[in-house]
Amino acid sequence: MMATDKVLARIQRSWDALHDYVDTLAPQQITALTDAGGWTIKDHLIHLALWEGHLLRILNGEDLIAGFGVSEEVFKKGSDAVNAVLQPRYSDMPLDEVRAVMAESHAAVVARVAAMSEADLALPYHHYQPTSRRNAPIEGWIAGNTSGHYNSHLRWIKAIVED
Repeated sequence: MMATDKVLARIQRSWDALHDYVDTLAPQQITALTDAGGWTIKDHLIHLALWEGHLLRILNGEDLIAGFGVSEEVFKKGSDAVNAVLQPRYSDMPLDEVRAVMAESHAAVVARVAAMSEADLALPYHHYQPTSRRNAPIEGWIAGNTSGHYNSHLRWIKAIVED
């Protein structure tokens, strides 16, 4: 298990790398260039914010389905099905609003993680979501919806620009 300060440092490094790159792009690149799936860079950014919000709901023991505003049927099909609903829902959101949502969700997640001890990070997922049977430490979900997620999307964003 990693200490909380190390988890936060890893999150910050990945967040900074993502934003350092995106900040070099013109707004038109962010809103007009697309990947093979039709996602703009802006779509990738709001996606990251929405999944950080999902992580916050996990950590706070909140209803995960209601948080996304999708049906239980869609939610049970997994993240690809959820993303297929969310991407068009937010595609018209202005870039400045996307950035604001990103900043807000990120700040909330960082504050929540900062309040956690190393022991809290080692607790199983089902401690935070009692109806779940998942036993893996919550730290994996934190990484998967923050640093690991930013790194994956940064690669995809770079590919959009370079194609």
